[in-house]
Amino acid sequence: MVNVTAKYLIDGDQLSPIQLQRLLGDIGYKDGVGITIFHNGTFGKYNIEFCRQCKTTGVTTIEAPNIKNGADFLLISELTLILCNARTANIFVYTNDKSLAMAAKFIGSRYFTEINIKPICIVAV
Repeated sequence: MVNVTAKYLIDGDQLSPIQLQRLLGDIGYKDGVGITIFHNGTFGKYNIEFCRQCKTTGVTTIEAPNIKNGADFLLISELTLILCNARTANIFVYTNDKSLAMAAKFIGSRYFTEINIKPICIVAV
């Protein structure tokens, strides 16, 4: 089941374990904020072990199917679910994948066209 309460969505495939660890430290994941890390058994193999270590409250890891862009599709689908169900104003997507960032911006701009709240923040790491 998808965690629609997440505030921080992280593209675990595109970040090195060091970048991921630094990012989680900056977010303050030990405080129990909603974080979801997407990773893939084939393309994010170096991050899987780190993701498994994130048993701290507030960190959810979702392993995508072992297909190219599987984690990207899951991240975008969760972002859509959050916008449709939770109507959360502050959502942060962390990725260094330009295509994924453009897709997230597109979803955010379409959703926030008629309501006056802060859009998604895309952070390139």
